[in-house]
Formats: sequence, C-alpha cells, structure tokens
Amino acid sequence: GWHVPSLAEWEILAQEMGGMDSRAAANKLKTVESWLYHAQSENACGFSALPAGAYIGNDYVHYANYDSFFWTSTPAEEFINAIKISHRISVSNHFYRMSIRCIKD
Repeated sequence: GWHVPSLAEWEILAQEMGGMDSRAAANKLKTVESWLYHAQSENACGFSALPAGAYIGNDYVHYANYDSFFWTSTPAEEFINAIKISHRISVSNHFYRMSIRCIKD
C-alpha cells in the first residue's frame, strides 16, 4: 500500500538532504524549472517539487510559482501540520488545498 508521510518522515527526508531550515536541502528537492526566484534549484534527489502554492479559498492560489506546500498525516495542532518548501524546508500551517506526496509501504 501507500501512505501520506508524517511530519517526522518529512523531517527524516530533510535531514538526509541537509536539514530543516537548510537552503541547500530545499534546493535538492525542487525542480530546476518553474520557480520564479530559486536560481539554485537542482532537484538532486529526483523529488521534483513544483511551486504549486496553496489554495486558500475565494478562487485564490497563494504563493503559486514561489512555494510548495504538502499535506502530512500528522494531526493538526493549531493548524501546524504541513510542510513548506521555499528558500528552506519548514513546517507550516495548512491550507484548503495543497500538494500531497505518498510513500510506498
């Protein structure tokens, strides 16, 4: 089967790439194309994060072309249960619609 990774699983991935809050780690996860201001994106591990942004309602996609937001399976505590890939990898509040990554069991 497949599952949506938890925050802890995302943190393991980030550590393997260079650590949470690391610009180098974020660059290793991002596609080379599509990012408006991330000239150093390299997609070194093949993850291919696209800057899809997040839908926040009222037909508005926030941070499109700038950031990636991903769901996690971790229960929300004050809405902090998402991952943001931008200049760095960080935890984030969740939005109505975000990207999702599944991991094969």
